[in-house]
Amino acid sequence: SASEEDCFCKPGWYDEGPDDMLLNCTICPPCPAGLKRYNCTGSERGTCGNYDECAADEDSCDAANGSCEDTDGSFACFCNPGYFGNGSTCSRCTKNSHSPYGSTRVGNCSCNVGYDTGDGETRRIFEFDELCLASVELQI
Repeated sequence: SASEEDCFCKPGWYDEGPDDMLLNCTICPPCPAGLKRYNCTGSERGTCGNYDECAADEDSCDAANGSCEDTDGSFACFCNPGYFGNGSTCSRCTKNSHSPYGSTRVGNCSCNVGYDTGDGETRRIFEFDELCLASVELQI
């Protein structure tokens, strides 16, 4: 026959007690979004703690051209240097341009040295279809 020591709550449940003679299994309470319940077992409800979606590869960041940063209760996506976008979708800066850091705006991509957008002064790109053209200086 089974003894009291043979009875236990299944994973994800805990013994709410208070009677030491009866097993009163209760489902572990849910945590707010982005948090995970840890150590809910036996007679312990456990605690909610940060869950690293980035490390678990459960983020929506651009895997090829972006990166994921864990935050408390969530995560943030960023584009890699040379790319722009919202972090979930990142596009390369236009030809002959660069960005020293990832950006949410194409306006942070700049023409490389020796190139401009055709006005001879600005090196900053403001539209996605704007191209960086070779700069030519004429001496007369």
